[in-house]
Amino acid sequence: MIYIYIFVQVFYKNSDVKQVDVPSFSGSFGILPDHVPLIAVLKPGVLTVHEQDGNNKRYFGTANWLYVIMSIVA
Repeated sequence: MIYIYIFVQVFYKNSDVKQVDVPSFSGSFGILPDHVPLIAVLKPGVLTVHEQDGNNKRYFGTANWLYVIMSIVA
């Protein structure tokens, strides 16, 4: 399960997703379920959520911080 919080809005909660791809200043990378804890600086760009059913949802984000803690992406 994964939780995805962007600013003050929750986009996914208790949702099974395959992967979340994010753009960062050190390069784009993917976050899988049970990813190790991570802090990164995001650059403006598209965050892609790969859902279990094969659909991909894209969200635009501005420069910000990204935290990954126990399958929570905030």
